[in-house]
Formats: sequence, structure tokens, C-alpha cells
Amino acid sequence: MGTLMRRFAWLFVALLVGGCGPASVDGTVNGDSMDSSDAVAELNQGSLVDTLHVVIGGSTSDLCQDLSQGILHQGSTMLQLSIVAGTVQAQSYGIGTNISAATMVGATASKFDSACGDVLNASATGGTITLTKVGGSDVEGSFDLVFKSGHLTGTFTASLCANTAVDLKSCQ
Repeated sequence: MGTLMRRFAWLFVALLVGGCGPASVDGTVNGDSMDSSDAVAELNQGSLVDTLHVVIGGSTSDLCQDLSQGILHQGSTMLQLSIVAGTVQAQSYGIGTNISAATMVGATASKFDSACGDVLNASATGGTITLTKVGGSDVEGSFDLVFKSGHLTGTFTASLCANTAVDLKSCQ
């Protein structure tokens, strides 16, 4: 599941554009805390499955603008939450447990070095993502995530963003 979630996370970074919302993240993974100055979301509602990706990040003045321009920041962190389900709706989703055969849920904590390479890329091994609002102009919820060497909890209000294909272009 870690490789799949990593692919979803990078796909999301490549498609992101739009506004940002508030978030809070408490705890550490491998001794690293996650910045939480912005939160953005992409919700794709398909005929067979819905896909929701939420990115919570910091170390940047405007996460949405930077990602839409393909910019990562040196030393920045990101927490990516992903849900693929028949219908993504307000409810709790368990990491590593399937509500149905078509449901996948995961979370990845990442930290980038001075060349924007991964120095931390950890997938959650358990926990929950709880959505309290899906739709309108944002997605709201909370999370309680267990990692091999850490634990993160928090909340988010992530503004929905339109799909725009953008390549990762620079490390600042």
C-alpha cells in the first residue's frame, strides 16, 4: 500500500491548483514534526469510484500556489491523506482496512532535504481519517495516524482545487 499511496501523493502534487485552508498536526514521525500552515484537497468523483487526496504542508508562504507551479521547498514537510472509495463521504475511514473491496485508505508523511529529495517517506500502518464535510468548496476532517515510529493527530479544512497538470519544476 505504501508504494500505491506514494504514487497517489505525487500524482496529486502534479495536479494541484487552487486555494488553501487551515490545518493542525500534532506528533512526530521518525522524530520529525509535520508543518501545518496550509491544507488543500482534490476530489475526483467518477462513475465507478471517487478519489480524495488531502495535502497538509508548511515551510512555504503559499502551498497551493507553489505546488501549482511545480515548486517544492527545501526542508519542507507534507502529510498526504488519500481515500479511494465507491463514494467518498463524511464518515471514518480506517488505514489498512477496507470498508468494501473498492476502498483504499492511506497516509504518507514526507520531509524533503536541501535538494528536495525525500529524507522521510513513511506510510501510516494504522489509524483513521474522519471526514466531517465533503463538498461545497472544501473538505473538513480529522486524523489519528499510527506510523512504525510515530503518531500524528490533527484536523484540517482543505479547500478544493481544480485539476491542472503541472510538472515538478524547481526546488527552492
